Amino acid sequence: MNFNIVDGDRDYLKLADEYAKLYNNHKIPVSEIRERLNLSQNKHYRLLAYCREHGLVKARYKYNKWDKRPKKEKKSIKNYTIVKDKHHRYYAVRKFIKDKEYHFATFKKEEQAQRMVELLKECNWDYSKRYELKEQVLNES
Repeated sequence: MNFNIVDGDRDYLKLADEYAKLYNNHKIPVSEIRERLNLSQNKHYRLLAYCREHGLVKARYKYNKWDKRPKKEKKSIKNYTIVKDKHHRYYAVRKFIKDKEYHFATFKKEEQAQRMVELLKECNWDYSKRYELKEQVLNES
């Protein structure tokens, strides 16, 4: 069996300077660059790889509407949840410690649950002090 090795068509490499100029302008989409220079998808990728290899193009990032949004602040962890049944609403103070959920207390008012969380943070979430802290919160309100 005989094989003939034929050099591939590399005429598109002559367009490298013009391609780099267009590609570095982020306002021109890649589809428009391909149309202007009459490049197929395959030739476009080869030309892009050549330009990157020779340092002719800068990295192009996607700019979209999400980039313009202000960053949201992280929500603070409350360590209490609302528990509802048909007629009542309660606030349960809970925390995961070493992959296990601990229930510390349940209150009728949100302010009481917030105060309980403050006191538990002060004593480093000591589970053995939950009853005396609950009494202290109930006596304060």
